[in-house]
Amino acid sequence: MVFPWRRRRTVPNPDSPVPEAPAESSLTLRLPFPPIAENGAALAQLFHDSVLEIDGVDLDYSVASLEWVDGFLQQHHDEGLTIADFAETVFVAGCYVGEVMCRHAGGRWVDRDADPHGAGLLGMPILVALPHDSTANPVGKAFKRFEGDSTDNLMYFYRVLTSDDVAHAKK
Repeated sequence: MVFPWRRRRTVPNPDSPVPEAPAESSLTLRLPFPPIAENGAALAQLFHDSVLEIDGVDLDYSVASLEWVDGFLQQHHDEGLTIADFAETVFVAGCYVGEVMCRHAGGRWVDRDADPHGAGLLGMPILVALPHDSTANPVGKAFKRFEGDSTDNLMYFYRVLTSDDVAHAKK
């Protein structure tokens, strides 16, 4: 499945609630897999494959590739797309960010309800647990970034949550 963001706008599906704050949102997602921890990598791969097919960019899951994802989200925000138009793509872009954290920072996908730090992170069903006993919400960050929050771009988000300072602060 490829998300054709340049071909059509997304049509909400009433069978899958959008995992975004506020939780009472009526927006829905159409994803090929349930948004659970065991599917985090597959949802990230969906973003990778869609970007390759539509934009011709072969993302390599490097930390540096987060800059491209950041620009991608900003570009589509600037084009006037809304969360209702682009929710699935933003979600899988967030999964890509999370998968970079898993591959390069020792993170692992966890379901929000099963994570001891997840209770305070509303809206997103999957998170990334990091080795220094903290939890990242890359999908939530992608939604914030798409909505125009450029103060903390995705590279900054990654660096802050995976820095040695965070690990030492948790000890």
